[in-house]
Amino acid sequence: MRESGHPTHPNDARFEARRQESLVVITPDMLMADNRSPEAKYHTDEWNRIRREHEQLAKWFCDDARTDVQDPDQSVIMRSIATGGDVHAFAPIIESPNIKATIVKTHLNGATIAPRQRPTGCGGQAAKEAMMASGERMNPPSGIGRYVRHDITHYDPIIQSIVTAERVAKLGTGKPVLAATQDHRTGKVYPLVALLEQGGILVEIKPLALAEFLHDGTYNPQEIYTDGIPSLSTEALPAAFRDFSSENEERVRELVQKYPNLYERQGVQNPGILHLTSLIRPPQTMYPDTFDRPGSAFEITVPRIKHGRQLSLPRLQMVFDQVEYPISHALENQENPNGDFRHLNTIFIETEAFDASQYVAEGLVRQFNTQEWLHLPQRHILIGENKRGKATRIEQFV
Repeated sequence: MRESGHPTHPNDARFEARRQESLVVITPDMLMADNRSPEAKYHTDEWNRIRREHEQLAKWFCDDARTDVQDPDQSVIMRSIATGGDVHAFAPIIESPNIKATIVKTHLNGATIAPRQRPTGCGGQAAKEAMMASGERMNPPSGIGRYVRHDITHYDPIIQSIVTAERVAKLGTGKPVLAATQDHRTGKVYPLVALLEQGGILVEIKPLALAEFLHDGTYNPQEIYTDGIPSLSTEALPAAFRDFSSENEERVRELVQKYPNLYERQGVQNPGILHLTSLIRPPQTMYPDTFDRPGSAFEITVPRIKHGRQLSLPRLQMVFDQVEYPISHALENQENPNGDFRHLNTIFIETEAFDASQYVAEGLVRQFNTQEWLHLPQRHILIGENKRGKATRIEQFV
């Protein structure tokens, strides 16, 4: 958790007032000032220290703006819609010796939790359910439809989390993996299944309600959700995850205290920023006043491969396919005061090399409906370069 004694931004009151406005347009100068703040320096130094100690947790989360990172200083972040996509795209991150364990976390709307019923709340998984129900399995669609068809396995948040966690475990790192889901209304995390190797055998620690599915793949939501969300106690978890689980209760209390209307506000996903990044550092550590507030940014990880000082981005089409989701909703909901993504006004593309960020931006503006979105008032794309948590260059692309 964040320590109470860390430095605060010198302009906290001004930044908080600005964040309460319905439509804040982020500028390069604002981001650079945030990145140079004492609070950003504190968290960047902490992140570096924990990484040197090989005590970081890799966290593969849905990129929904309402999902909470919890202890970003200890976190390496991977984001994709519904935790879908190719596990091998993130393998170099997970396999790093600096990582002690991995958490895969989907999300749901806690208002839909009820005995013997599957909870809902993830837009990507809702699209998967609709696609499967329609029977449209012939020609693969493009954009977000292509991603939903090929990269999301299941429409149930628990099952999707478990399937992705199993794929991570099968990378054979020998490190424990936790499948979890989170109520995005409150921040409460439900640990579902822990996977770890013992004597070369993959062992599952699981609640009884999930035993049948994990044994033979039988999916029966009435059995799985007999008593609501089936979850593991903190005591049942491998040691690598116990602090994460126990500290979540503190984090939930902290969020409610800081944002009294959190439950109501998190009912709609309405971020101002779409963040496309190849960085593994949580943006909260680098831009604490811009990204720390729940719901402030929809984040998509751009998988990357480093060859010395060279950077390659091998899965850009998967990234662009996901981008269509927030952009299309932003366009659809401009006249809907309660619509998702209505206030999305900034796309911030950030990699370790400025020319790579520019390359992503050039590809993005050719995709789907990005140009239509850019013609809305006060919409723009920013591109930046970041070296070890320090923003070295941020400019407006368009």
